[in-house]
Amino acid sequence: DCRDRRDRIELQINHWDAQMPRLVKAYLDFHSCSSDNGFSVEEHPEAFVMPENRSPDIITEIELVDIFSRRKASLMARPHHTFPNENLIYHGYLGCSPVYLTVAISLRTLTIFRQVCHACPCFSIHAQCKTLCHLHNVRQFHVVICSVLTPLQMPYCPYLFQQLTQAFDMYLEIIHRVDQKIRVALNRSA
Repeated sequence: DCRDRRDRIELQINHWDAQMPRLVKAYLDFHSCSSDNGFSVEEHPEAFVMPENRSPDIITEIELVDIFSRRKASLMARPHHTFPNENLIYHGYLGCSPVYLTVAISLRTLTIFRQVCHACPCFSIHAQCKTLCHLHNVRQFHVVICSVLTPLQMPYCPYLFQQLTQAFDMYLEIIHRVDQKIRVALNRSA
């Protein structure tokens, strides 16, 4: 493989940029119909009918991480969603990558971290990652001590940190673009 890190990052940025307008719209739609707990209200079953000529797109076995829970799930896409992250935002999550999704962080978790950073700027994303790992009892490999298997709780692994960082960066970009739309609507863009 002749690609270097710069090429991979540039490709990833291009993938995110291509879907960002639709992610902003999905985010605004999510907040316009979300309930008090931060998750979208259940729609009426007749609200979305899959066209007969189209098979449903499904995001399979994605790990959904919230501040209070962690689970694997399969999510069916809505007919008008083009990108997997657009579908995830509909369900209250944001993926950690633009195309190949394995983990998604809840918008509620990202919002909480953003507000914590406003209140305490020294609270790092490393600390948030460690907190999530401890809350969800994420365990690393078993270590043999005196012939007894003892599970060690991991503070975090670099890949978990990278995933959370990617999702948080994209969340901040979505918020930034929403703020831009608000300023334009209020004729305050300068």
